[in-house]
Amino acid sequence: MEVPAVGDDLAVVRADFPAYQIWQEERHGQPRYVARGRSPGLSPYTVVTPDLDELRNALTPAPGGHDDPLAPAGPNIARM
Repeated sequence: MEVPAVGDDLAVVRADFPAYQIWQEERHGQPRYVARGRSPGLSPYTVVTPDLDELRNALTPAPGGHDDPLAPAGPNIARM
């Protein structure tokens, strides 16, 4: 079985998260991945990690999660 190249994996992550600009860079000789939201309302807006799987997990919304803490469906101490 052939292992896909990092560039191929990065292309898949980019396709899966079109709301983010995603790139790989090198810092102090170590590769890292950066994702930055294309619009200011995204959460998280910026993610930096050396691991592509961790990047994917950080950008994947939690099931049933709410990005807006004031959304009516989300728990909020002001409404209790």
